[in-house]
Amino acid sequence: MVSSRVTEVTNTGFLLFAVPLKYENNIFELGVASTFARDWVMRRASNAIRSALEFHLDVQGLELRIVVLKSGQANRAAPVDVGQEVLPLEIETPPVAKQVQTPPQTSNTRAGSRTAKSNCTGIKVNPRYSFDTFIAGPSNRLACTAARKVAEAPRGDYNPLFIYGPHGMGKTHLLHAIVAQVQLMHPTIRVNYTTAELFTHQFVTAIKDHATEAFRARHRDIDFWLVDDIKFFAGKKHTCDEFINTFKMLQQQGSQVVLTGDCRPRELNTMDPGLYSTIQGGLIADIGAPEMETRLAILRGHRDLDGFTVSDDVLIYIANAIQSNFRALQGALTRLIAYSSIMQAEPTVELARKILTEYFIELPNPGLNVTPMDVTKAVSRKLGATVESMLGPSRIKDVSIQRQISMYICKEVIPQINATAIGTFFGGRDHATVTYAFRKVQTMMQLDEELGATVAEVIMELRGRTQ
Repeated sequence: MVSSRVTEVTNTGFLLFAVPLKYENNIFELGVASTFARDWVMRRASNAIRSALEFHLDVQGLELRIVVLKSGQANRAAPVDVGQEVLPLEIETPPVAKQVQTPPQTSNTRAGSRTAKSNCTGIKVNPRYSFDTFIAGPSNRLACTAARKVAEAPRGDYNPLFIYGPHGMGKTHLLHAIVAQVQLMHPTIRVNYTTAELFTHQFVTAIKDHATEAFRARHRDIDFWLVDDIKFFAGKKHTCDEFINTFKMLQQQGSQVVLTGDCRPRELNTMDPGLYSTIQGGLIADIGAPEMETRLAILRGHRDLDGFTVSDDVLIYIANAIQSNFRALQGALTRLIAYSSIMQAEPTVELARKILTEYFIELPNPGLNVTPMDVTKAVSRKLGATVESMLGPSRIKDVSIQRQISMYICKEVIPQINATAIGTFFGGRDHATVTYAFRKVQTMMQLDEELGATVAEVIMELRGRTQ
């Protein structure tokens, strides 16, 4: 059975109590207990659930809708019969670490190993995410080098360290690698690794349970603090204030802080000017889209680590088709291998072309040679928003509109890719978001002749490549 991965936190916290509500017209409706759960599942598990359902139901282009259950609805709702009791979702729980019998050798020891006693609290480290398995290239070398430096010598020059870049570029991988390396080289250092989402959830729970002092001790009585995806705090005033106060206290006591986000540092100014200025006092390292050589090295590393038998021709085909996302590269290879194993078919280029359509969102349209990245860059040149902001979570009005225009143009000039693929390219947004964007831009163009002319000009520019 093909497995799609979700985190243990997501599964035990939200999916365990989710209720299948309805399945018709290729739309599957899943109910969850709260808006927080809905947002969490949409961000962390929607693609995994959709893939599992599509495989099990033998359909393509499934639309997944996550809705909030009304009071008591979870107890009354009758589960939808989809043919099995549990969807094939693989929970990412790292294997139990072996006890270290001898002192670790920091020069050649793999960073994924764990010591017998851990001073790390928060998220568990995935042993696959080590510095040894992180493929460095020109687009991410600064971030990788800085991450190694703070792991080897915390509280040094790179404090705080802020790593930023679009989703799927390896920021989380580096955080796991830092924690693992710190545990090996500095076993007495107290580490707390969390995400902005988990921090928010724990803070809200602490307020509800009158346990804020215990919450603060967990995040402040430490030597090394790592927080993933801090842009999640935007718009959450009380949680953001708590985060900033914790951050400043740790800085005052000399603790090492590492933060990641998918926004440029100056965008943090909307959260708190003081936070922005404090981050500027450390090192800011960006991660960009991987080059062809790096993408191919990532696929080869994934193949060799798991013992897959796949030719370089297939890897080159995938690396050419997926140009901007580490996660999509690995997901495409995993799905190809799973399908090949189940169907007992050799993993050839022809097989990859047949089954990996949803991943190949950057394949040129035959005869047009246009990709979603080409569209986004063209809109950026014409209207001003950066490519990174359009691919990220920014809700700034101008950025949102230009993102919607890019989605609209993608459907116009690359008709062979579906709305799900377009949404995946634009930061993992769902089918409904793309459909809404298409309709909204159509309406805006009817009401604003200047906008209509601008969009038409971009479309003509992209189509003109073949003329």
